[in-house]
Amino acid sequence: MLLLFVVVIILIFFGLYKRKSIAEKAVRWHFNGPVENVRYDVKRYPWVVINGTEFNLYYTVWDFNVKINKGDTLIKDTGDTRIKLIRQGTHDTISFNKRINLAGR
Repeated sequence: MLLLFVVVIILIFFGLYKRKSIAEKAVRWHFNGPVENVRYDVKRYPWVVINGTEFNLYYTVWDFNVKINKGDTLIKDTGDTRIKLIRQGTHDTISFNKRINLAGR
């Protein structure tokens, strides 16, 4: 029973550490370009390909009621979790401006 408890604690610690390190990596991302491909996982988080690189937008500020389409332009600056979406052909711009404090996680 004690062994099971220790294993569970280790798994929780590892999961939290991994999540924080991935979130910190996402803050360093910079992209500005058209969406070449978009897919959604089972939890409705978008994965997009921009300039040949795939990004999981789980760790960014995003409104999940807004769907990303192939050809839309996404802009994200280094050091920020916010994203700007510009719709293809219309130039309608949607900005997601809520900041996330990673230090508080």
